[in-house]
Amino acid sequence: MQAVEPSVVVIEVPGVGLGSGFALDDRGTIATNYHVIEGAKTATVTFLTDKATFPVLGFLVIAPGKDLAILKIDPGSRIVSPLPLAAAPPEKGESVLAFGAPKGFGGSVSDGIVSSVRHGTELRDLFKQGTKVDIYTKVLGYDLDAVWIQTTAPISGGNSGGPLVNLKGEAVGLNTWNRTDGQNLNFAISADHVRKVMQSAQSGPRPLAELPEPRKQSQGELAGGDGQRTLDYWLKLGEINRKMFDRLKKIGRVPLPVTAKKSRSYNTKMAAFYRKWAEILPESAAQLKDLDVKQVDPELILVVTADAMTMESIAEDLRNMALSAEVRGRVTIFDTEKIMKKSYGGRGGTMAQAYDVLRLKFNVQYGLNFPSIAGDSAKPKASDGKTSGDKADEEPDDDDDDKPAPKADDPEKAAGRSLTLAKSMLKNPISRDAGVEKLEKIVAEYPNTKAAEEAKKLLTQFGPAKK
Repeated sequence: MQAVEPSVVVIEVPGVGLGSGFALDDRGTIATNYHVIEGAKTATVTFLTDKATFPVLGFLVIAPGKDLAILKIDPGSRIVSPLPLAAAPPEKGESVLAFGAPKGFGGSVSDGIVSSVRHGTELRDLFKQGTKVDIYTKVLGYDLDAVWIQTTAPISGGNSGGPLVNLKGEAVGLNTWNRTDGQNLNFAISADHVRKVMQSAQSGPRPLAELPEPRKQSQGELAGGDGQRTLDYWLKLGEINRKMFDRLKKIGRVPLPVTAKKSRSYNTKMAAFYRKWAEILPESAAQLKDLDVKQVDPELILVVTADAMTMESIAEDLRNMALSAEVRGRVTIFDTEKIMKKSYGGRGGTMAQAYDVLRLKFNVQYGLNFPSIAGDSAKPKASDGKTSGDKADEEPDDDDDDKPAPKADDPEKAAGRSLTLAKSMLKNPISRDAGVEKLEKIVAEYPNTKAAEEAKKLLTQFGPAKK
């Protein structure tokens, strides 16, 4: 892999930003993403090894629908080590490395594996599952015949255009975009497209000033975003969010049985609980899909698409849990806040982070006040522990299911059970405050037990509980 580094460059566009790229030959031909130089009048290329900088003479060919641009520089007497292109797309599970300058940190490399090789038609259909809008072509502007390498190798702004390299030292793709609302959802346009677009490259470069106008300045239905329209859309998201969580909080929780034994009636109640949640989440997802997205910022549309898909996925999981409880007698004990945090109403989840990043960005970009997407009323309250627990309990039912649970008349045993539950809750940031409250109750209700002494020690580490 030592031969890779000399080929990687940083491309800087004055007043726009920077990206990455790599040398295709020793004569100064550079591959990068089209969006890196979109709208540029001038640009420079800097090699990472010796910081040698050269002006971009122009572009040889561009393919916006595949986010590709082939640039030309004059390296003079500098020796350039080109990076060869892989003959075929990588295999699923294959190890890869992403080179570039994420957030300006030149010379960075991250590793991962190929999660999948996807075609544009597949990505279009996946995006349309969360919204009625064709985001892939109308918002992102990508071709349906484009081939994308999905990888777990992390990329950030500045990585764009840098090579995704296999362990043979071949470029299998160009790091292009990622999903900020998920984990390790990174995409590189296949290097095979570079080989194909080079067939139509001109013999000499055209000035960057002859590049088409940036796509965000066009007047298409979804091109660019209007600040006020985006804010109106944002406020409607908050309204849907608050109504959803108000409905969820009204659903009565099912208390845990005193013993580890789960009765048939308990299983039935939990199945009903799951189904009530599973009814509400898809309804909210449908409301998100029905919102008018005209002139709304494309980045927000993408995040909302993922949010709707997340809600529907959670609902499907809950339906399966209900079926398992009724048919197999197996119940998954879960903390409802763990599910809440997966959507934008939960603080600290990946969706919440994605929305908060956009909120701060939009405040600056549009000069408008974008409030918290969740609102204070949507913040999930700490669990009282009655439905908490991180582990799945798959203890099957038996014939004496309907016998009443024995009373917990042994303080030591009762305190021990409460301590076990409290420890489980402390492992989860969402239920941590509730776990601390349970520790406080153990100390107050079972003062002369071993569990109380251990609870006191834990309180010095975690407590007191936030009110």
